[in-house]
Amino acid sequence: MGLNCGCNGALPTLPTVLCTAGFGQIQRIVFQRRFDDNGEVNKITPEQMSQAATWISLSVAEDSTKIVLSPFIGNPELGSGAKRAFGGDNSTVNGIELNMGREAAQFSAVLYEESQDLISCLKEYMCETLGVYLVDEYGNIAATTYGDDFAAIPITNLFIGDKDFGGLTEPDSNSINFSLKPNWSDKLVMLRAEDLGYNLLYDLDREFSRDFNGDFNSDFAIF
Repeated sequence: MGLNCGCNGALPTLPTVLCTAGFGQIQRIVFQRRFDDNGEVNKITPEQMSQAATWISLSVAEDSTKIVLSPFIGNPELGSGAKRAFGGDNSTVNGIELNMGREAAQFSAVLYEESQDLISCLKEYMCETLGVYLVDEYGNIAATTYGDDFAAIPITNLFIGDKDFGGLTEPDSNSINFSLKPNWSDKLVMLRAEDLGYNLLYDLDREFSRDFNGDFNSDFAIF
């Protein structure tokens, strides 16, 4: 069954909750291949995550570590996977359903009035094995943990739709959707922009220069 069941010993103690873990409206998506050229999961260490220059460096990488920041998206929706069940009739005792696991979660959004050259490029991503970092309205980043490091959230079944003409009352648009595997959020972590000291909603769109040592200048703040 697709359930996380550990039935030995006492019930596990719930961790102490220090603060709420709410996430705002998803406004941009950071795409990255799940694996680097050596077949290892692409990861970002906590030290690297604390530096905006890490993202800038990854955005200009020429290998499988490269990240790509999407345009701003509209109408983002990410629901939890529904329960998968068996029975609920004479086939099970007292007509009580048996839990069989959970379905994949579905993400959907819309890109409004984007260049179809950009859309055509995004369609090429449909053949890739990808992960995503999600960025909300405050610049907070949703990622997954991988050991002591961070990684992109694995996705499957990415689809980029053809152009939809909005006519008189709506803007033209292209749909984007993908699936997240069951239990995808078990290792979800939300990194706050105010703690990181940068804001991915805007900082990768700005121009940055290299210093004389060839390193990126990371001396900038949230705008």
